Amino acid sequence: MKYLCVSLCFLVLLQFQSVSSQNNADVPPRGWNSYASFSWIISEQEFLDNAVELAKRLLSVGYEYAVVDAFWFRSLDDGSDTIDEWGRPWPDPKRWPSSVNGVGFKAVADQVHRLGLKFGIHIHGGISQRAVARKTRILDSSTGKAYNIGGEEWHADRIQSEPCAYAPTFLKVNTSVEAGQVFFKSLIDLYVSWGVDFVKLDCVFGENINLDTISTVSEILEENDQRQVLLSVSPGVGATEVMARQVSGLVNMYRVTPNNWDQWSIVVERFAIARDFAAAGLIGAAGLKGNSWPDLDILPFGWLTEQDVKQGPHRNCNLSPIEQRTQMTLFAMAKSPIMFGGDLRNVNPELQDLLADGLLLQINQNSSDNTALILPEPNDPTLPTWLASYGNGVFYVAIFNLNDDPRTVKFDIPFLGSHLPAGRSFSTCADGNDYYHPDFELVDNKIEPEIPGHDCSLFVMTSCS
Repeated sequence: MKYLCVSLCFLVLLQFQSVSSQNNADVPPRGWNSYASFSWIISEQEFLDNAVELAKRLLSVGYEYAVVDAFWFRSLDDGSDTIDEWGRPWPDPKRWPSSVNGVGFKAVADQVHRLGLKFGIHIHGGISQRAVARKTRILDSSTGKAYNIGGEEWHADRIQSEPCAYAPTFLKVNTSVEAGQVFFKSLIDLYVSWGVDFVKLDCVFGENINLDTISTVSEILEENDQRQVLLSVSPGVGATEVMARQVSGLVNMYRVTPNNWDQWSIVVERFAIARDFAAAGLIGAAGLKGNSWPDLDILPFGWLTEQDVKQGPHRNCNLSPIEQRTQMTLFAMAKSPIMFGGDLRNVNPELQDLLADGLLLQINQNSSDNTALILPEPNDPTLPTWLASYGNGVFYVAIFNLNDDPRTVKFDIPFLGSHLPAGRSFSTCADGNDYYHPDFELVDNKIEPEIPGHDCSLFVMTSCS
């Protein structure tokens, strides 16, 4: 579906530019993540095929990261973890044949970079049980030799801690001892040498928060001057604003939700979470060498798999096109990072248009004062509203209907304008049209749309003062 620009929306779109950040995550990062379509079993060819499609379809509108998600080091044959002599995860050679002979992900990263993209990997905030069982030595990357104190070498079993809650084959690393910090330094140095631009550090946030590990990895990346590397942390189960304040200055993205799958009930749950983190003033806060963003997780649209299964993409998204548009609109208004999760080799024109929608990406990238509120009529939390400003008297108003049946809402411009910070409030707008429903428009400074179930209205308000 091609959405029609209405009123002065066209002028706003002309100002939209897609550019790679000069610093880490100056704007919410965009890209593709393999998990929702391939679970943990993706192969080198499948990944590179998707990277080619990402560059062809979405790079021009800012989707620049191609990210391999969890367990790229795990064998499909026996489930064992592939590690090097220093206990560091290494790509499974059967799935990633170019990784042999000490190459690692370097060849894959080089191909991704030639496409104009950036390369990302998922890692666990710990050490493999296989390394612990083998008592692998710890590499001191400053010397290129085994780490030792007073002539005594340290091994993996001496830095282990408790298991990761959801990936028990990985054990947390004790970073209170120098050997634990040295292990993470060797790990990050290896991945930077491969050409990694994005690290998704898992098992360290939410109810699994491990501030010591996040701080250690962040400090290593802060001191890294070889390449610009974005740091994302997860999972987001049980994440709170207090936790976010602890990590936002150390990272660039932090998950604030459980895994995002294609169920309407999950879409609904995201609204309250996004509201709370926006209210805490955390959108676009200072982060690692740039900014940081509350992350609502992958967008599970298109051709997908199931969670944690040993099967690639085999089914269509369960959300309707309207429900997908509703979720995409929330991600835009909340300024969440946008990581598409479907198989890019199988994207229909309607989904392509949604992912590349100029107005939504403009809001996601360049809007400010992003605020969630409840309209006084009918004062219903199942009709959440988001407000954002753009400048030059342009404002965006998104009204969502989380119910199954149509609902009518009423609002006037002075009420909306009063929810912006002092100096940016407004009380009147000369024009306002619904981007999705052109029949809905501003009349006498008021709007009264009837919004279908699971749908939303997105008003572009212009000449406001």
